[in-house]
Amino acid sequence: MLDLGRTLGHLGACDQFLSLTHLLDSGALAPGDHVLLTGNGAGISLAAAVVEVLEHPAW
Repeated sequence: MLDLGRTLGHLGACDQFLSLTHLLDSGALAPGDHVLLTGNGAGISLAAAVVEVLEHPAW
């Protein structure tokens, strides 16, 4: 995701969701895959979510 981030820059709270969409659209993820999304903010503000791809999205 580093190359994608270099072209777009920081998008705030959207970074993780844009990355997930990019991975799905590019075919890098398939049903059954698990993805760890992480984010951090000012101070000690951390967030994480594990997402399982159940099917390829219709979009």
